Amino acid sequence: MRYAGITYQKVTALIYRKAGRGTRIQISAELLDRNGRAVVIAPAGKIERGTNNADT
Repeated sequence: MRYAGITYQKVTALIYRKAGRGTRIQISAELLDRNGRAVVIAPAGKIERGTNNADT
């Protein structure tokens, strides 16, 4: 997975949040860094899927 030019190890969670007063839902993903020590919350629409070879 790639977000903002950085490659992450994997998605560890999907987060669904109600946005405002309407019925709109915001979807985010929790991405684990390559060292396995930190996570980043990123908008699901901005995450790029990598190839299996690039992610290992």
